[in-house]
Amino acid sequence: MNGDITHAEFYGYVANESGIGEFPEAFLSRVRIALKSGDDHLNTIKLGEWDTLADRAKFRITHVLKSCGDFYSMAGGVCVMKQAAKIQAKI
Repeated sequence: MNGDITHAEFYGYVANESGIGEFPEAFLSRVRIALKSGDDHLNTIKLGEWDTLADRAKFRITHVLKSCGDFYSMAGGVCVMKQAAKIQAKI
């Protein structure tokens, strides 16, 4: 990303192209609560949970990132999962 698109746009694209976005309603409820409380980065949800979600989706995320000239990292995977959760939570 060299300023052409935002962080949210890039990781939202990766999430959509990867088919990420089937979170349980209980998890989405926690995402909505976090966002409504001002936690835009969803850091009140433990990093270990995001790591687990990103690891489970690693294969799908990797292919999309590669097509964008990027590569998979746990940090990038977490960004994808957080953006996917925001999209699905529709806040």
